[in-house]
Amino acid sequence: MRIGVIGGGIAGLATATLLARAGADVDLWEKNPQLGGRAGIIEDSGFTFDTGPSWYLMPEVFEHFFNLCGTSTAEQLDMITLDPGYRIFDTAGSGSIDVPGAIPTGGHSPAAPTAPIHTGSTGGHGVPRERVLSLAESLEPGSSHTLDAYLDEASDTYRLALDSFLYTTFTGARGYSALASARVLSRLPRLPGLLAGSLGHRVERTVEHPLLRQMLGYPAVFLGTEPRRAPALYQLMSHLDLVDGVQYPLGGMHTIITAIADLARAAGVCIHTGAEVVAVRADRPTSRGMRGSGRSGSVHEVLIRRSTPRPIPLSTPHGDPAGTGPSLESVPLDFLVAAGDQHHFETRLLPGWARTVRPQAWGRTVPGRATIHSPVTHGGTRERVASALGGRKDPGFGALTLMLGVRGRLPELTHHNLFFTRDWDRNFDQIFTERVLPQPASAYVCAPSVTDPSVAPADCENLFVLVPVPADEQLRAGRNDVEDYADGIVAAIGARIDTPDLRERTLVRHLLAPGDYARAYYAWSGTALGPANTLFQSAMFRGRTLSRRVGNLAYAGTYAAPGVGLPMALISAENVLKALLDNRSTHPLEPAALRKEALRGETPCPGTLQPGAGRTGVQHP
Repeated sequence: MRIGVIGGGIAGLATATLLARAGADVDLWEKNPQLGGRAGIIEDSGFTFDTGPSWYLMPEVFEHFFNLCGTSTAEQLDMITLDPGYRIFDTAGSGSIDVPGAIPTGGHSPAAPTAPIHTGSTGGHGVPRERVLSLAESLEPGSSHTLDAYLDEASDTYRLALDSFLYTTFTGARGYSALASARVLSRLPRLPGLLAGSLGHRVERTVEHPLLRQMLGYPAVFLGTEPRRAPALYQLMSHLDLVDGVQYPLGGMHTIITAIADLARAAGVCIHTGAEVVAVRADRPTSRGMRGSGRSGSVHEVLIRRSTPRPIPLSTPHGDPAGTGPSLESVPLDFLVAAGDQHHFETRLLPGWARTVRPQAWGRTVPGRATIHSPVTHGGTRERVASALGGRKDPGFGALTLMLGVRGRLPELTHHNLFFTRDWDRNFDQIFTERVLPQPASAYVCAPSVTDPSVAPADCENLFVLVPVPADEQLRAGRNDVEDYADGIVAAIGARIDTPDLRERTLVRHLLAPGDYARAYYAWSGTALGPANTLFQSAMFRGRTLSRRVGNLAYAGTYAAPGVGLPMALISAENVLKALLDNRSTHPLEPAALRKEALRGETPCPGTLQPGAGRTGVQHP
């Protein structure tokens, strides 16, 4: 069975790896010369910058993925535990707090639990609860009791999600069986509040101190949204940093991409960089027949354009398609996985009849202006339901990202640093409702050189600065107003950490804005993470794994369930494999079960996954 994967980010690489290990012949095409997508890397003058994700959370998801690949996190990555987990600055200048991290037991802490993934265990290496509660009491006497209960509920909700709602394709009755499980039914009294209430409101009922509220509410940004628009169920995010703790792979986050790419090649995946899929050819559905050959259409080939010629021309049964010219290659396929931007894939590559999202859902475009989306308010359930019923997708926020190589050390910073505005609601209104560059702005600063000397020259700091801004692809590096705004961000951070000459000490500077994400990754509207994980863009309401219209097409990555982030990308990859195996369980696959199911070759799609050694992994230029 020949499978093609579009996109060389973590979702595409992980999907290709799992499918190849299950016996398929897999080709992966990445249009850029570098793998990783947003999780890229820039090396400049001795500095090594991660260009995207910088938080390592949900370690059990990484461990499970590596176990499926016959290895472990410890064998693939050199993990350390961060303590403090992160630092929160009040940009009004009233101080900062260090949020406790997990305490390792001798040397590097284990990268993940050894218990099965569904237990939610942290192997005894989580954050000591008394340290978190002591911090809360120091800021707001009497708050430890409500915070303790909040964290217990966060952990319970997280384990429920991991057990029942993440590792599933939501296909058929069995795919929704978790909704009727005893664990879910026992929590029915809580569900209305978790679904209809907002995370912001839930936090406000728990603590009153502004910094504590921001500590509990900031994870909404990891979901591409803000606390007033995120469902209360996402209080589960506090389990990740305040219960499990924060870790970091030495060498940077891109070492994760390198490890998975190496596993893909070892499994036989043919990785093609500088190779862009420019068209997908599919047969229309007929009135009768089985999935993939009847009422569902079927992909039969893709057209590839390379930025550099192949050393050896690709020979296909179809030859060079009429009208494509010598620069395009036609590749026949049995199955296709779209692991890049879904908006680009559906509006530019797929025939109209094969699209799963109505064009109106992506918003409308006005010449000379950015994509305009119907305003998404931060109001109550009524507004969120109306937006969802109208079929409008929410792109989340954009990001202005600075990578700075700075001369001299910056002792005010720890590894992860959060700079919040005092009027948080006003900050988010400017981003999501008014769609203007926020003034003043909240910012996240990662200083990995505090932890990892390999990412910067001696006596220098490596800074990754991310500022949430509107998802507006007209904002791009090189525009005077964007450049001036970025300089203002650097000046504001310098002032807050008693380094007024931060800009003058900057030796290396790289800037990415939403328009640069759109150009490099075809990111819809320049979204930084992907569609926001709001209520109606979560779980079964998010994009399906299997296409409704094309029988041999699946989706992986940020647009598919379960959502945004590196762990979610790994889970979406496994969900593609489960779909091909017709495994409709709500639990992660066991490595032994994967081998057995692949040998049986159970699949609802055209072709069958059969055992086989695959091909020798080759990366073409």
